[in-house]
Amino acid sequence: MIDCKINAMVLLTISIAFICDAKTSRCHYNLNRVKQLVAHCENQGFTLVPRNLNNTIQELDLSNNMIKTLENGTFENYSILEVLILNHNRISEVHIHAFVGLPYLKVLKIRDNFINITKLSTRVFSPLVNLTTLDIGRNAEQSPVNKSFVYPDKTFAALKRLQFLSLDLFMFPEFGDGFRSLQFITVLNFDRYEIIESTQNFSLDLNNNALVCSCTTLDFLLWLTKTPVSFVNGNTYTCTMSNNSQVNLMEVTKDIKRYFADCNATVWLRIGIVLISCIVSVSIPLSIVYYYRWKIILFMFRKFRRAVERGLHVNYEYDVYVSYEERSITWIKNNLLPKTEQEWGLKIC
Repeated sequence: MIDCKINAMVLLTISIAFICDAKTSRCHYNLNRVKQLVAHCENQGFTLVPRNLNNTIQELDLSNNMIKTLENGTFENYSILEVLILNHNRISEVHIHAFVGLPYLKVLKIRDNFINITKLSTRVFSPLVNLTTLDIGRNAEQSPVNKSFVYPDKTFAALKRLQFLSLDLFMFPEFGDGFRSLQFITVLNFDRYEIIESTQNFSLDLNNNALVCSCTTLDFLLWLTKTPVSFVNGNTYTCTMSNNSQVNLMEVTKDIKRYFADCNATVWLRIGIVLISCIVSVSIPLSIVYYYRWKIILFMFRKFRRAVERGLHVNYEYDVYVSYEERSITWIKNNLLPKTEQEWGLKIC
């Protein structure tokens, strides 16, 4: 009886191991443009991060799975990983040591999940000493109504080499002194914002900001026109236009149509360029096929003939049989025979 139980336990263990291996085997590998090994594990239904992948991978894509928790030591086996993509999962819990063992990680994308950044440990990003890109936008709803949203500056302060940061922008945001340590930031992207139209007056401090008035910041400028905002230093703020000229910010917001009339034109220009590129990319191959159409037809004919000969166990001496009347013999000798036998390489009977 004991032996039966032991055998059953062994069989169960083997079955579980087989199931796990079957899941991870659905990941496939390739080399990226710089010859780094990439593991593609997207859309595989994983509920946990697989830990038995090839440990020499430098990029891991786990997008569109059902992962809910990043446990401590989840990525310890992938010590040379440089790019980690966890977009479109159900992650709501990130343990304090989840990213331990990733000293070379440069890119972390964890957007479209359920992470509340205010609940992240202040040490969760500490192991990521070489991280340059962090995309943690489009996550859980975190903004208290009509209250300031204080960003967890100490959590992000550990990322000394960060250059690109994508966050959600909430109503009445407050950024602490910890963000001052991010001295290499070149792009701060607010992918989703909850700055809503408000009937309440509130002040906006834009000191020491290099404001740019362009098509990319048009949404922010439109918000200024719809929301009762008072600036801390009055209406003295200026912004840089696309021609590098300095214009008073309030003047720009009062005449949006005049300053940004070409924004829609730019969009249509991009659409036109894409359409032309698609037409060119399709027409060139079609032109090549049309130009060589006879050679392609002859190539297919020879393939078909060989298949027929093998099937019938015969070897035909001629390729073409021509039936004609006496009035056509001159055209056949002067035109058809040279074209068929000399140019096309077919033998006429």
